[in-house]
Amino acid sequence: MKIYKFNRNEFNWAEEYYILIQKKMNLPDWFGKNADVLWDMLTGYIETPCKIIL
Repeated sequence: MKIYKFNRNEFNWAEEYYILIQKKMNLPDWFGKNADVLWDMLTGYIETPCKIIL
């Protein structure tokens, strides 16, 4: 099972958080960096099962 870990100390702003998510989860260049697109990625793009640790 793939595990993704995110630490609050790795970013300061929401925009940085989405860039971090994109890099760590190897999301495509067309990832829109917003909550709606993130949900789409989590529910249909990434391989499951996985664990996301915040």
